[in-house]
Amino acid sequence: MANSKKPILKIKNVDIVFGRGRKEFKAVSDASFDIFKGETVSLVGESGSGKTTIGRAVVRINPVRKGYISFNNRLVNGKIPDEEKSEFISALNDELNEAQANNDQAKTNEIKEAIKSINSG
Repeated sequence: MANSKKPILKIKNVDIVFGRGRKEFKAVSDASFDIFKGETVSLVGESGSGKTTIGRAVVRINPVRKGYISFNNRLVNGKIPDEEKSEFISALNDELNEAQANNDQAKTNEIKEAIKSINSG
């Protein structure tokens, strides 16, 4: 069923590549999907299929080689503009507090890494 609303998160033709030259490894190839407000979405796949890699690209830990990622119609590929950093960090801090309250150490570490990456970028 087609959704007439605009997606809040759009992943379009995304390639994520690690390494260079002969050591290059394409972790994600031509991934595309939309997430609409109110939806709950799970990325499902085999170990090593790129689920975490895509999630890390959304929060700008992993760079996107091709395609784009947008959130609320704003591109989120590449470096976060300084004027938007506080918005991203605020949202991540909310997630961090929830992860810590639930004693989810893996999620806590991922969010801390994302915040560190935003602050250093």
